[in-house]
Amino acid sequence: MALEFVGLSQAFGGERVLSDVSLRVEPGSIVAFLGHNGAGKTTALRIALGLQRAESGSVRVDGFDAAADEREARARIGALIETPGFHGNWSARRNLAALARLAGMDARGARSESERVLGLVGLAPVAGRRVDTFSQGMRQRLGLAQALLGKPRYLLLDEPQNGLDPEGLAELRALLVRLARDERMGVLVSSHQLAELAGFATDVVILRRGVVVHSGPMAELARRERGRARVGVRDAAAARPVLERLGVRVHSVEDARFEVALGECAPETLARGLRDAQAGLVELAPVAPTLEEVYLRAQRTGERAPAPARADEAPDEPLAPPQPFLAVVRYDVGRLATRGGLVWIGALPVIVALLALARRAHEGAADASAVAEERVFSATRVTAFEGIGVALAAGIPLLALAWCGLASQSLAGELARGTLRNLLLRRVGRVHAVLGKATAIAAAAALTYLALAASAVLASAAWLDFDDVCEVLPNGTRFVLTPKGDLWPELARALSLPLLPLLASALIGFACGAFVRGAAAAVGLALGLAVLLDLARVVLRGGAVEGWLPGAHLASPLSDTSVIAYWIELTRGVSAARYAFEDRALLAPAAWIVLSLVLAHAMLRRRAVP
Repeated sequence: MALEFVGLSQAFGGERVLSDVSLRVEPGSIVAFLGHNGAGKTTALRIALGLQRAESGSVRVDGFDAAADEREARARIGALIETPGFHGNWSARRNLAALARLAGMDARGARSESERVLGLVGLAPVAGRRVDTFSQGMRQRLGLAQALLGKPRYLLLDEPQNGLDPEGLAELRALLVRLARDERMGVLVSSHQLAELAGFATDVVILRRGVVVHSGPMAELARRERGRARVGVRDAAAARPVLERLGVRVHSVEDARFEVALGECAPETLARGLRDAQAGLVELAPVAPTLEEVYLRAQRTGERAPAPARADEAPDEPLAPPQPFLAVVRYDVGRLATRGGLVWIGALPVIVALLALARRAHEGAADASAVAEERVFSATRVTAFEGIGVALAAGIPLLALAWCGLASQSLAGELARGTLRNLLLRRVGRVHAVLGKATAIAAAAALTYLALAASAVLASAAWLDFDDVCEVLPNGTRFVLTPKGDLWPELARALSLPLLPLLASALIGFACGAFVRGAAAAVGLALGLAVLLDLARVVLRGGAVEGWLPGAHLASPLSDTSVIAYWIELTRGVSAARYAFEDRALLAPAAWIVLSLVLAHAMLRRRAVP
């Protein structure tokens, strides 16, 4: 079994970035993936990890196609690509434990695994610190730690030495050698700093402008290349004429030791000449070509290396854990629960709702006083039923807008921070990521709506009475307009029906986050679209299409046609009260939810994740 790149090709804007790139990483090998900046190394690694798609070619991991069986491929690969992204307000331990849970571990196993990898990379003493206090080198070590979670079979590292000090580089080299030797882990390390990989790579692949110009074992490369030799003699003056006569070029001299380029001279010919000249030969040893020499030579020739032999093997046993959807839900619920803004999203609509309720209760008391003083002929008594409707009519629009904006960050915000990449590098498919995140948003939005509805009910019960809707005359006579017995069944409907349009509003924002990269752009698009859809009701007023717009079923300051508006009229004794779009109360929001999920998945599936 092996990790194989098979004929990968990719172009951006008409410029060819990869051209038929093939390589093979065997278990226990360390492959140096070399090339200048822009040679295509990172693009090849990102294709292997499913972060972007190739025009042609494929990546196979232990026989599984990385595009068709993305979860099985991800189950075998750990990776550190470019700058690692983490939740800055979480500790290093919590970040890693959350990612380990995404890989299918239980809570105890995730904690144990996070401690193990933190120890491997030397971050155990600072495991409890917030990541936003880490230096660049510490973040790089943490990125390596997340790549090692779950003991992957293959490790893909993109410029892992970035930000590491000399001690950290030495520890990294020792760690990679130990993983390859003791755990038979296949390692692919990309770099343009060639000296950092010398001495421990077993194989080398050189990429030049998207073309593999060299591929093979280091030992074979050393044998094939006519490199330098180290010559030690007792009499340097006697040795120099021999070197000149045989066409051996001297690169450096230190006392009586020469470093030479043999050229066409065979080592035995040089040894015989030095012996005949009585130069006192004490050493003649080959000097293996450095990676930099090989790289520069390949860059000059620009030849294409032959592709490695393809191994048509049956796929390995499945490793991907079950229920990735639930793992994403758990991860995103934890992410949302730690956001300080989530508290305000729940609290602000409640505050606004209670203020509106207090105002209406005050108006009701003023109306009752005016009737008692015979300043008005009659007034409709304000009940707790009406108070609930008034509170919800004030709080729901704010809650819907808040969730539309916050949900837009679920994809766009994580994309900007680099944490979405960490999620997708786990054993999670993109469809599971979309459905799991959407479910977490829906659960959190439902919870905040429950808090709003409960606050409206409890405050109305405390300030007002659940009584018949009556018209009160100055002499105290009451005419019942709507008996309270008729209102209780309608109250359950008035409380439950707004939930689905609220979720539709949140998921519209979620889908907007899949269309743009920046967090601010996502918020602007989501809120702008929400307002535009509500304004569209003015243009479509009275038509058949209006009832299919999400705003038609949400309480809105723009000509409310929702169940809440119907409920308020009912609680004020309006005999002609009706819910205009009752036939689409469930169907229209459900259609918007499905449309939002389909669009979000379609966009994320085709998007390259940085």
